[in-house]
Amino acid sequence: MYLTRLAAFCLLLHAGSALAGPPDFPPPRDAKVEWVGSDIVRNGIPMSIRLFRIEGGVEDVLAFYREIWAIGETEDEPGFKEGEADPWEIITRLEDNYMMSVQVQPDSLGGSWGYLGLSRLPIGEGARDHRPKSFPMMSGSKLVNDTETRDIGRKARTLMILNRFSVGGNAQFYRSHYEAQGWSEVMDAGTVSGRTHSLVFENGKRTVSLSIAAGEDGRTVVVANEETK
Repeated sequence: MYLTRLAAFCLLLHAGSALAGPPDFPPPRDAKVEWVGSDIVRNGIPMSIRLFRIEGGVEDVLAFYREIWAIGETEDEPGFKEGEADPWEIITRLEDNYMMSVQVQPDSLGGSWGYLGLSRLPIGEGARDHRPKSFPMMSGSKLVNDTETRDIGRKARTLMILNRFSVGGNAQFYRSHYEAQGWSEVMDAGTVSGRTHSLVFENGKRTVSLSIAAGEDGRTVVVANEETK
């Protein structure tokens, strides 16, 4: 569940590297807050994300940030921007080469919940330091998402790739690639319909699992998970 929400939220963020330390980014008043990830890299870009829940409604959350982010704003440089991405209400602020982003929606109890995302904006040559690392893909494939998480004793990376090759063609490509690299096959299983296929490979403390599925638009979706323990 977290992974799905995290991928959706990351699409709303743009970031890079910075020299200054992060600005103060408080949660809404009386909010319950927990970390989704304090050291996440999405498409090569470092960021952190917190989950919050509050008894107040969406408008209470937006009003809180309108108030604290309006300080110092001018007609040419507004303190914040607002937008929508159904079902989310979004408010963002740029400060000291950082982007602070809040997305919030109602919960079923009359309160609201959402995410607080902090990411660093690119500065000149520094942006080159955070390009996504390579991953094997069939020719013509498109990398949609690339998210890394770093926890104590564990590193994980999740990628979503789209292409117009068949499910079987993708499975053969990754099977050949990892076998040629000396990885051990743990699982290789497809459905009778040929619309989905799962592969898992191991190499020492590293594991790669791939879920390949035919999309309704004629494209094939590959979701790859790399994990190092």
